[in-house]
Amino acid sequence: MKIFIAIALLALACLVSGCGGADGTATSDAPASSPAPERDTTVLEAPPDPKREAATAAWVRAAAANEPDSRWRQLEKEAGPLAGQLIFPHGPPPREVVVRDLKVGDGRPLEPGDGIGVDFSSYDYRTGERTQVYSAGRRLLYQYGTRQTVKAWDPGLEGMREGGVRELIAPSKWAYGSEALVYLIKLNAVEG
Repeated sequence: MKIFIAIALLALACLVSGCGGADGTATSDAPASSPAPERDTTVLEAPPDPKREAATAAWVRAAAANEPDSRWRQLEKEAGPLAGQLIFPHGPPPREVVVRDLKVGDGRPLEPGDGIGVDFSSYDYRTGERTQVYSAGRRLLYQYGTRQTVKAWDPGLEGMREGGVRELIAPSKWAYGSEALVYLIKLNAVEG
């Protein structure tokens, strides 16, 4: 958990400093006069790599300022009142898993080995087409921390609490290998 806090602090430091380029000049996709809104976003992968963190922080900063286009209307609809907190994909996918809490649950936190019930939908990162959906009555149940689903889910759900809602952006190497995916995940049940 400490490494994730350190990574989050490093990403925040990069956002504040403007993620300077190798030659010492500032690099930014967002206009200097209008900084991106602060978001509670965590990037997962270990060990920390300053170059990777700077690139990911730049990706998150640019995405935070990105307005959704028509490809993401279904994702906005499914997010409902939480849609204003989504990070809409833009440009090439991030290289690492990006996690965004849209709603922090008030139930017990996940622990490795817990059985979980979730509602989720996934979208192709490039086209915005929905690729999977499991909702009311079709709960996907699996044991957390045992690699029973795509690689991004175990680290992407870490620290999540029952009742929470997360956006998870999984590069292809963290998903099925052929395409990057955007997930909207609601954690309905945690059984330990």
